[in-house]
Amino acid sequence: MKASSSAAPSAPCGSRFIQVQRNLPGMLGRLNEVLARHQVNIAAQYYETYADVGYVVLDADASAADSERVLADIRKLEGTIRARLLYEYKV
Repeated sequence: MKASSSAAPSAPCGSRFIQVQRNLPGMLGRLNEVLARHQVNIAAQYYETYADVGYVVLDADASAADSERVLADIRKLEGTIRARLLYEYKV
């Protein structure tokens, strides 16, 4: 399943996360719920799967403090193989 046909473009401000996940029903939704719980807007998202693995690049309108909390919760999601904060744009 592809949420977008091209890679997420660089955002002028905010944070970029990457997540490698098991390709299970509902995984993308659970990831998006994490950001919603933190009241962080998703600016752009790219999602691709291959066999039993999914890969997400996500740009969010998140402050540095929000980014650390969001990342901690993404890592706690069942089905997350690896997650990291790729970079932050400081305003």
